[in-house]
Amino acid sequence: MILKTLTLIFVTIFLLKQIGCATPPSYDHQKMTYVANHEPVTMDSADLTITPFFSPDNSIQTLTSLVESAEKRIDIGIPGFSSWSGCSYAKDGKLGCSASKQRNDEKFTIFPALLNALHRGVEVRILTNNYNSVPTYEDQLIDPLTFLKLAGADVRYFNTVTFLHTKYMQIDGKKGTISSVNYSHCSFMENREAGVVFEGTSAHTLLSFLDGIFGFDFKQATPMKAYPYNSASMAIIKDQTPISYTLPKPYNFKNAYVTPVTPVKGKFDNLQINASPDFSRSSLISQIQQAQTSFAVMIYQINDDGLCDMLEDLSLKLGKDNVKILVSRHIYGYDDWVTSQVCYKKLYKAGVKIQLTKSGGYQYSHQKFWIVDGQHLGMSTGNWSPTDYPDGSDVFPSYQADSSKWRKTNRDYTISLTNKDVVSIFQKVLDEDFERGSQYVPNQNDVRFG
Repeated sequence: MILKTLTLIFVTIFLLKQIGCATPPSYDHQKMTYVANHEPVTMDSADLTITPFFSPDNSIQTLTSLVESAEKRIDIGIPGFSSWSGCSYAKDGKLGCSASKQRNDEKFTIFPALLNALHRGVEVRILTNNYNSVPTYEDQLIDPLTFLKLAGADVRYFNTVTFLHTKYMQIDGKKGTISSVNYSHCSFMENREAGVVFEGTSAHTLLSFLDGIFGFDFKQATPMKAYPYNSASMAIIKDQTPISYTLPKPYNFKNAYVTPVTPVKGKFDNLQINASPDFSRSSLISQIQQAQTSFAVMIYQINDDGLCDMLEDLSLKLGKDNVKILVSRHIYGYDDWVTSQVCYKKLYKAGVKIQLTKSGGYQYSHQKFWIVDGQHLGMSTGNWSPTDYPDGSDVFPSYQADSSKWRKTNRDYTISLTNKDVVSIFQKVLDEDFERGSQYVPNQNDVRFG
């Protein structure tokens, strides 16, 4: 019994850490063969307001405010949903906390903001991954998603391909956001992350594309099962009294660059939005190949051999001083760490300079964006990895259908655009964090996994 309990604790903490810091799990819930069918949307010119946001500076404020603004519907596509108050972590083999604590003491402000939205009649749909971990009903323990489900949210488990890796929110069909921010304390408060909110005249086109994909995935997803609790717990869960909460202040990382919140309204040229695994790799390769004078990338990890080779070729084409690469000093998963080191060592040997984020700074530098010729921005929910930008066939069999052709594959979103004001905001973050970092030297840096 003791061994069983310890095993449950270890597995649960492992999976929840996966949620928090963006390493895909090794299991698979894909139910059927998936065939890429969502063509990217491209707009030569778009009228938008785009607001960049970054962790740890203003992500929690930005996303909580979006939920608070909802009047009709909120759609969220997210890898996982972690409590900041201990209601998602196993204790003595048990998952969850009391209904009262979950309702009244949750420090992750998106939870009470969603609960308040449900109580004022807003439809809430949440698509996430199934981690095969459920709260202990017999002890009346509950976690955030189970609570939201019983309070009226439609919560479903993704099964289109291996793993839902999007960090997406849509509000009333008017505003949308994609980012690198997972719903964890780590991602909001301890990491460097990046995202954009988009709204305005042309937002409908972008949201229609994303809503179509979300709807496709949501329709075939598996509804979450949540069994009724006892009458005392259900009274707390169903209580519609508005919940008050206080937004947390950002952590003060010594000498870190703090990003302002700066909405940019105007024309956005060459705007494209696409979804992985649907034709996403060809779009990314096209952006890299278009570089004529400079290329800069600030990303959590690069562990795709083909994309790594393209960076080496780009340094020959543009000159090594015109290719700027900033990657996270720390990587959570061992496999990702190993494969990333293969790429970094290859680039180092070729004379390409790679900068690691500051030692002793953010836990993970988890953002994913790149800048072409100082004019064009690409930003994704995914890393430059085979799971996020898969190569090969556009047909993705489930493991059950054909284990020999099955590939670990993520659902991700990528947006790219040309606008000098938005690009300058991202360039500033890259330059400031680059300056605070140090050069990668194989086997000599404090680069690690875990």
